[in-house]
Amino acid sequence: DGVFFQYFVTGIANVWTWLLEELARLAVARQIVILDREGTLPKIEGYRTVQVSRHQENSQQDREMLQQVCDNLGATLFVSTWHTTPVHTPLLLMIHDLLPELLLGAAFDDDPRWLEKKHAIAYADRFLCVSAHTAAELQRYYPDTACKPVHVVHNGIPECFRPAQASEIEQFKRRYGISKPYFLFVGPRGWYNKFGTLLDAFASMPN
Repeated sequence: DGVFFQYFVTGIANVWTWLLEELARLAVARQIVILDREGTLPKIEGYRTVQVSRHQENSQQDREMLQQVCDNLGATLFVSTWHTTPVHTPLLLMIHDLLPELLLGAAFDDDPRWLEKKHAIAYADRFLCVSAHTAAELQRYYPDTACKPVHVVHNGIPECFRPAQASEIEQFKRRYGISKPYFLFVGPRGWYNKFGTLLDAFASMPN
């Protein structure tokens, strides 16, 4: 389910885009059907796609729709780019982090935005975690997952990532008027990554 592309083009979307591009080189791609939420899926060659309706958060109707698609395709495994689930087709769920649980604390359980995540974790048959730390945190916050298989699969590096040449770094610094050592912040500038706290700390530095 390419549901995450309906909402954001951020780190998780990049992980799935690059993962699918790599998998497209393998024979397994012929066994994968990607669900496109009303044209929000990026163009990725090598896959069959099926258009489905836009995601409705934590909706039984959405789950039933996904199950109908699974039944029509004869799917034996469901994988979501976020926290969507069918009704009874087995689910492999990728867990990137447990930061909402950590940052929100007790408020996490009362926040309706995360009901679907809790449902997906309870429903999943097995998990992919991007680090051993995430796997440990999964069992810390969701003890019932301890009886299910958890696979640690680290994020890889696409070919577009490489060390910059010295000339490129100098060109970048000239373009943005950088003459001092600097920090590069990568990610959404919202509550999630505490960007305001970073700016406050930076502003308090004497130089």
